[in-house]
Amino acid sequence: MNLNTLLLIGLVHAGCITVLKAQDGTRHPIRAVVVGLRPAPGNMLYIGLMDEQGAQLEGKRVEITGEQLEVEFAPIPSGRYAIRTYQDENGNGQLDFGLFKIPKEGVGCSNNAKGFMSAPALKDMLFEVNGPKAIGIALTYY
Repeated sequence: MNLNTLLLIGLVHAGCITVLKAQDGTRHPIRAVVVGLRPAPGNMLYIGLMDEQGAQLEGKRVEITGEQLEVEFAPIPSGRYAIRTYQDENGNGQLDFGLFKIPKEGVGCSNNAKGFMSAPALKDMLFEVNGPKAIGIALTYY
């Protein structure tokens, strides 16, 4: 075999391995670490994992037991995702807003993205997943 044939075989082999790895169904665990919580009896954290189009893939409601909380999501395929969360301080199951639609309860999202006079844009919240991932989120209170 000449060098060109060996090179071609090597490239085809590498390409096949890449395609097989992309199709092997590998899923990666995601863990959100939320800080800045205000623990009090009955307070809940609502947190959601979204795909890159903004569709919610998984949502959780977790009792707040301290100023920091770790939330595990089901393993997901490689791709781009976002997380958003809020602390329900009055137990009504929703995020409450005040004047000018400013949240009355703690809010946060992946990349600690901030919006200007609105919620952050999805593109600012997206993060890449290609292995196990831990995302830190600091809640903001206005």
